[in-house]
Amino acid sequence: MKRRTFLAVAISATCFGIVDAAELKSDYQKEQQQRGERTVRPPRPPIRRMNPIADMVGRCQVLNGHHYRGLTVFPVQLRGYELGISPLTLDEALRQNAIVITEKGTGQVPVLRVQNRSGQYVFVMSGEILVGGKQNRILREDILLPPHCAPIELPAYCVEQGRWVKKAETFKTDGNLASSKIRLRAQKAAGQNEIWSGIAETAKELKQKSATGDFNTVYNQRDVAKKLGEYREEFCRILPRQIVGIVVARNGQFVAADLFGNASLFYKLRGKVLDSYAIDVLGCVRRIPAPPDRNAAEQFLRRVLSAGYHTQGTPGAGTIGRAVGNGIDAKGLIFSNRVTHVSLFPAATILPMLR
Repeated sequence: MKRRTFLAVAISATCFGIVDAAELKSDYQKEQQQRGERTVRPPRPPIRRMNPIADMVGRCQVLNGHHYRGLTVFPVQLRGYELGISPLTLDEALRQNAIVITEKGTGQVPVLRVQNRSGQYVFVMSGEILVGGKQNRILREDILLPPHCAPIELPAYCVEQGRWVKKAETFKTDGNLASSKIRLRAQKAAGQNEIWSGIAETAKELKQKSATGDFNTVYNQRDVAKKLGEYREEFCRILPRQIVGIVVARNGQFVAADLFGNASLFYKLRGKVLDSYAIDVLGCVRRIPAPPDRNAAEQFLRRVLSAGYHTQGTPGAGTIGRAVGNGIDAKGLIFSNRVTHVSLFPAATILPMLR
């Protein structure tokens, strides 16, 4: 009985307290109205939504790196992330005759036509070297080809300056990816002459020549292929199937990162991605006091979390997301609000912190 009485009193007190507070608030508003003042409510803070690239990077875990002949490679894992699709790679699609890549009409340097005849999505990474047509090319941006799509026109760069004669009706691939330096120029929308000059610089560093200035020929030279194979063997040991990408430093300086929306996609592309970094260091290995550590690699990657973000269209499925600022330039292919692949380059030279 005493307990019921106590509860009743407590409830009554609470109710009177609420009424009193409401009356006070009402009296204050009446006084404001009498003085001709308007009640101003403070604005609600804006809801900040994380963009897809930042969301992905926020879920990444950088693992300890491995250093070999001028390159330091840090594997990256991804937690709680599902891409939602398992696209074919360019190599797989061409082996299965799932896609057809041709010149546009009689041929235009900055444009190719591609058609996906399969029932699966096909992912073509920016920088993958396409061999054939009137000259070898690379795509300017990542592309995700929808299943059973009509022919699509894709923006391209020439990577074989000295040929304009049809070698084959369609394009194939030797499994090579343009160097990270060339991919950086493509990401910054460089002019065609800048791409050619970058290829010439690499050929000169490696003491290689091609009659037509062909980047693919440089890759396929026996001594270059042998050295690239040694880098692959060294680094593939630290890139098992659960890894989704890498952060890379060249001669102690962070140069880029490549991250993929699922581990299976990166596993199939890891060899050519490693080659694209290794070929840039073959002719310029320098001694450094100590390679950068995992914390420095993580700081480099997380610069994108505070970068500005915008999107642009793509001829294929999804959109292109761009995060620029805070010393980073990231460009990714976004599909269903998930990142299929993103390349991150420093907007300026980024040195590891001194330890």
